[in-house]
Amino acid sequence: MRDFSTAIALDPEASDAYTGRGLARVMLGDCRGAVADGEAALSRNPCTPEMMHNIACIFAQAVARAEAGREEDSQGPADEYRCRALDAVYQALNMLRPEERGPFWREKILPDAALAPIHNESRFKRLQDEYVRPLGSAFERAVP
Repeated sequence: MRDFSTAIALDPEASDAYTGRGLARVMLGDCRGAVADGEAALSRNPCTPEMMHNIACIFAQAVARAEAGREEDSQGPADEYRCRALDAVYQALNMLRPEERGPFWREKILPDAALAPIHNESRFKRLQDEYVRPLGSAFERAVP
């Protein structure tokens, strides 16, 4: 966490440093600080799907902590964090070419335990249906 804070001090516009510190904070139980870092990262327009994926992880883990009652007044924030996590997943997918979305979904999004708190959300399932082609489709067989 110290390294990310140092990176932010050196370059306050570094989206990646806010993302890293946000992930560290949420894992350490500082939900409010993590969410603030996630918002700061978003306001600096992260430019890679990997960073958007990491931002989604910050908010998804904040959902889990809020639902577990580890944050004061946790009902409202959990819904907001859930929405922010799903928005970040959507943005990550939209940063990819259509043929890259399926592999990214299967290799990055689905297996990431940090996103487990949003896996059962209907919007998460709709993203999979809308943006990711089923395995074995003619389209995926044609893409090397």
